[in-house]
Parts: sequence; structure tokens; C-alpha cells
Amino acid sequence: MIQIKREQCVENFDQALSAHLNKVDYIELCDNLAVGGTTPSYGVLQQCQKMISTPMTVLIRARGGDFIYTDEEIEIMSNDIQVCSQLKYDSIRVGAITKNNTLDEKAMTLWKERAKSMAVSCHMAFDILDNYEYAIDQLVAWGFDAILTKGHVTQKAPQNLENLKKLVTYAGDRICIIPGAGITKENYQDIAKQTGADRIHGTKIR
Repeated sequence: MIQIKREQCVENFDQALSAHLNKVDYIELCDNLAVGGTTPSYGVLQQCQKMISTPMTVLIRARGGDFIYTDEEIEIMSNDIQVCSQLKYDSIRVGAITKNNTLDEKAMTLWKERAKSMAVSCHMAFDILDNYEYAIDQLVAWGFDAILTKGHVTQKAPQNLENLKKLVTYAGDRICIIPGAGITKENYQDIAKQTGADRIHGTKIR
């Protein structure tokens, strides 16, 4: 039987500590979930790394809104990634796209390089892309380890189980597909079973 790993999304230190004490498998650490999440402050990053041993992924995002970034914003996020590396975080999560709804190769590969030994995953900017399979191939080639996705540009994961199953199947063991959005402690086991995913993401996963 496949063990389903629960990843809880949190937006401050108290929530991260609570998730750790409740023994989730992974934590996504961010700030400002009202706009979809932004990079947490240095103080939060430092305190979480000091107090929490659960594997943590840090969301790297300079602002809310779209995922088309200026050179200055890309550099800001590059600097945030270096801070996470210096604090010895396990992994980061990033995402940037072009005006043509393709992955921004320049930004994504730069961030992968700046991450050094940290694992790097792609966040839900992925859902906006026009060609999911091609994007999976790109992310695999660039050395990314996971993709957080709801399987659709607007709908949440429970409404896209067939799409998510196709993505999990296409990705195979090359990269981890993590369904997210609308997933709770009540439905995560059924969603994992129907999609074949072994890692599930949500703010209410426990």
C-alpha cells in the first residue's frame, strides 16, 4: 500500500509549529495566503529552521498577482533563494511564466542554479500554461523535483481528478505531481487514490 504524504501549507511560524507537532510529512512555508502566498520574512525563515525539523519547502514569490516578472523581481527572488540556501532549507518552490503562457526558462533555470543543493519544485503557475506535458518535460530537463498543481487553470483539484491522474501517469517517476487546492483531511485519501498521487497539498490537510 502506497503511503500518502501530507504537505500542509502555512503562512506563519505558529502554523508551521502546529503542523510540525501534528506530524505532517512536509510543510510549505509562505506568507500572505490572501494573495496566493508570498515569500516569508527572514525572521520567520530563521525561527522555523531553528525550531522545526519537519522537511520544509519555502515559497519564493515577490508579490501577488500574475507570474510574469521583471528582471528586478527575478533578482529579488534569486536573493531570497540564496537566503534559504544559507539557512539550510530543504527545498524551495518557484514559478514564472511568459506572456505566451510558457515557462520562463531564463528565470526558472536561474533559480534552480541559485538553489544549489536545495530541491526545487514548481508552484501553481504551472496551471496557467498551455501545454502541461511539454512543461513537465521541461521541468524534468531542468532538474526540478516536483510540481504543485490543481490540474486546471481555475477549478480546484477535486473537480480535476481525471486531469490530475493523466499528469501523474505522464510524469511517472521522473517528477512528483502534487495535487493541491480544495484538498482537506476529509478528502485527501480519496483524491490520492483516484489520481495515483502519493503526495497531497493543502491548508486543511490535517
